[in-house]
Amino acid sequence: MDVGRLGRLDGFQTDLQVVFGMIKYKGSRYKKEIQSYVNEHREYFGCLSWDDFLAIREMMNLNKKMEKLLEKENKEVVDMCGSLDALCEDYKEEGKVEGFQLAAKICKELMRCVNITDEELAKKYHCTKEEVANARKMFTE
Repeated sequence: MDVGRLGRLDGFQTDLQVVFGMIKYKGSRYKKEIQSYVNEHREYFGCLSWDDFLAIREMMNLNKKMEKLLEKENKEVVDMCGSLDALCEDYKEEGKVEGFQLAAKICKELMRCVNITDEELAKKYHCTKEEVANARKMFTE
């Protein structure tokens, strides 16, 4: 049975209805939907047993990073709502780091292609020639 393709979930009782409802959002393209669904069902997901969490994590193919976040809490019940929020914050931070790395690569490429003096760069970005020279040195390493 492909739980993700089930239309009506009314026939299922108790926890299965909530869990099967979540499984339809399986996949990385549904991150916001998963978070919204978990928040809508906060009463259930706010205090999962560790075993229930592990079963959901496997069915949803959730990142092991979430488990690591939860291990820090070392509790018998899991607040999946808070865990998803923490996971989203981690991904935001990773995105910022990747963005800065990409910006540095772009700047490095532009500096290679554009014939501009340290003095011109210092004037344009309101810094000293020494700061520009240090930046150039950093990008060439």
